[in-house]
Amino acid sequence: MKKRIIIFGLLLTLLGCKQELSEQLKSTTEVYISTNQLQCENNGLSLLESKNALRTADIQVIDSQCAIISGLMYAAGCGMPTGRIYVHRILLDDQLKAEQSGFTTVEQLAEGYQYVECVP
Repeated sequence: MKKRIIIFGLLLTLLGCKQELSEQLKSTTEVYISTNQLQCENNGLSLLESKNALRTADIQVIDSQCAIISGLMYAAGCGMPTGRIYVHRILLDDQLKAEQSGFTTVEQLAEGYQYVECVP
């Protein structure tokens, strides 16, 4: 009987955490910025530099991912753009500050985007 009570209590706690996380995600948004990386070149903005740009604007970065704009074709050739972007989850209240810092909400990406592995 004691085990059932403990298990029931743990389940209630876990469900409460899941609901709290769900509520937190509702109050967040995703913004992106281009890496400005060019093909055949080791250049462009790093993920850390991108995060730091948000932090400098006093924006808490909850999560960061590498992505590529989908739905567009990029010509293959050295010096041509790659379409790589960094996507950051931030608090919804910080969206305007992020936009003022050069970031754009992912909802404005009509082409869509796809998460990819981060490459140095």
